[in-house]
Amino acid sequence: MDTFTKIVDEAYTVSVDFADVLASGETISTAVATAICAGKGADTAAIIDSTTISGTTARVKVKDGMGGYYILDVKIITSAANTFIHQIKMEVD
Repeated sequence: MDTFTKIVDEAYTVSVDFADVLASGETISTAVATAICAGKGADTAAIIDSTTISGTTARVKVKDGMGGYYILDVKIITSAANTFIHQIKMEVD
């Protein structure tokens, strides 16, 4: 699982490249990101500002948050109706 740390007031984009799981000619149709506060299980949608697609990459803009750990699930659905999820551990200081 990838891990990164951000400061509470920071806002920036995290990129997840799915090229290694896409078949030749397969594209990302949909990308959605969710965040769960580790240890609390609470959905923290407010920490996700936006999710966009650029080629084989899903880009998630994260913002704000409270101190602690979050698990970001970046989920894509492809042109071949495949679903892939990449998890990232985010620590907010």
